[in-house]
Amino acid sequence: MRLKPFATQIEAFLPGTDNIATFAGPIVYAATWDDAVLYCEFNGLGYCEVIGELVLHEDFNICLN
Repeated sequence: MRLKPFATQIEAFLPGTDNIATFAGPIVYAATWDDAVLYCEFNGLGYCEVIGELVLHEDFNICLN
């Protein structure tokens, strides 16, 4: 069975504010969406929400001057 990459996200309060921000979480590899959720729950990533199957992933660098 081929494992597929699933994208996750994390919602957290920004320090010093009452605002909630959404951040990209780790990529999780699993056979199905449900398996990705179970992987997160049983491997210390219960704070992550699986948001979908990842179909394209490109690494890039951002330079802020």
